[in-house]
Amino acid sequence: MFERLRAEGQIVHYFPNPGNAGDALIMLAAVRLFSKYRVPYVIEKTLVGFNPAGKVVVYGGGGNLGSESSPAAEFLTHCNSKSSLSVLLPHTVTGCEQLLRSLGPGTVLYCREVPSYQHVVAHAGGCEIALAEDLALQLDAEEILTRSPPFSVAGRLLRRLFSDLANRPGRQALLPKGPTVSYFKDELLRTRTLYRGDCLICMRSDHERTPTPVPYGNWDLPARIPFAYEDVRSAEWACHTLLTRVKHYREVRTNRLHVTIAAALLGKSVRMYANSYYKNRAVFEFSLRHRFPCVQWEDS
Repeated sequence: MFERLRAEGQIVHYFPNPGNAGDALIMLAAVRLFSKYRVPYVIEKTLVGFNPAGKVVVYGGGGNLGSESSPAAEFLTHCNSKSSLSVLLPHTVTGCEQLLRSLGPGTVLYCREVPSYQHVVAHAGGCEIALAEDLALQLDAEEILTRSPPFSVAGRLLRRLFSDLANRPGRQALLPKGPTVSYFKDELLRTRTLYRGDCLICMRSDHERTPTPVPYGNWDLPARIPFAYEDVRSAEWACHTLLTRVKHYREVRTNRLHVTIAAALLGKSVRMYANSYYKNRAVFEFSLRHRFPCVQWEDS
C-alpha cells in the first residue's frame, strides 16, 4: 500500500486515528512506513477547512469505522469523489452500509481481518478493497525501547495538565480526556514500582468491555497513557511507555488488541480474550495465530 502511495508522486495528507496508546502504535508504524518507502507526508489535525480536491489523503488504521458519525466515516464522506486518492489504512469495519455504497473508485479500503473484508465486499460500491494486517505489527518493539523516551516524567505530566485545561467547550483537547489527579497518581506510584511481576491483567474498561467481571488488580493500561494523535513525538512517547510497562511482565492476560500485539512483539506469553464484538478473535485468526505461538486464545 505504501509503494502505491509513493507512486502517486504527491504529498500524502495523513489523518491519524484519535484514541489511546494502541492507536499510538498504529500511528508510529504509519509514519515509519512513510519514511521507509520515501513517501512525503504531512499530518493533518482536522477536516475543518481542509480541501481534499486533487490531493492524496490517508486515514490512520484502527477500529474507528463502526458508525456513520465516526471520525473515519467523516473522513471518507468529506474526501469521497473529491481527492485524487483516499486510503483507509487497515481497519475493522462494521455497519456503515450507506457510506460504503457511496464510495467511488478513487477510494481504497484496507481491512485488517476477514469479517470486515467480507462486510465491505458485500456492501461497498465502486471502491477498491484489500486485506492487510494491522500496521502495529510492522513495528520493531526492541528498537523502540532502545531509544530514550522523548518526554521526561515532569514534561508529560505538564502536558496532561495543560490538556485538561484546554479541554473545554469550543476547544480541541490535545490529549484524551481524563482526570489529571488520577493520572498523576498512576504515574508517580506505578513509575516508582515499575509494576514488575509475573502477570499483567489488562482488561478493557470502556465501551468495548465485556460483561465478564473485571479481575482484581486489573490495569487498563492504554487508557491511562496520554496520546496527542497529531504529534509524532507524543506517539513515540506513548509507544515507549506502553512497551516499557509490558516488558516488565512474564505473562499478559488481556482483551486489548494492541496490548496483545505489544506483548507478542516482545515475545511475552499472552492469553488473549474477546472484546465486545468480533474484532479480537478475527485479528487473532488472521494475523496472530500462526505468526506468534506465544499468543493463545482464551474462550472465557
